[in-house]
Amino acid sequence: MDRFLAAYGEPRTYVEVQAKLLKKYSFLPPEVLDVWKKHGLTAYKDGLLWFTNPDEYAESVKSLLGKHSTCVARTAFGDMICFDDPEHWSYFDAYTLHVAEYHASYNTLFNLLMTEAEWMQVITLVKQFKKALKKLGPLKPDEVYSFVPHPALGGSGDVSTLKKARIFEYLEILAQLR
Repeated sequence: MDRFLAAYGEPRTYVEVQAKLLKKYSFLPPEVLDVWKKHGLTAYKDGLLWFTNPDEYAESVKSLLGKHSTCVARTAFGDMICFDDPEHWSYFDAYTLHVAEYHASYNTLFNLLMTEAEWMQVITLVKQFKKALKKLGPLKPDEVYSFVPHPALGGSGDVSTLKKARIFEYLEILAQLR
């Protein structure tokens, strides 16, 4: 977790996790449960990455991934990081509308891959995030930065086209585009 914290900073809690949720998702990697126990549902790097309540994302995961998977985190742009089994994760990219499969442990995904400079630039769009944060202000837990129009509809994908949107409505629109 040291490498993750070095890349994403200290967590900012936005919701405490109840014992009922911990019990329901006890099958998740212990590292996820530890974050939930220690910090609750958290935002990192000023809202670039958010640990999520999987119940709230279940319909979006089903619509976008077409399978049962458990969303444990999401980005400021609506990407979803979903747990499939201890060595398998799915990553929905809201910009490209693609789903990538990662055969990796939690530690490999969160503490190695997601902390690499290339991942931060190309996948999480950290440069665009910093510009959006400055231009539009911080996100609330139910918000996302959305490209309007979305690149799949001919939008440029330029930071100047970013707007704040409600995350679940945005994910619903992306599911229709996919």
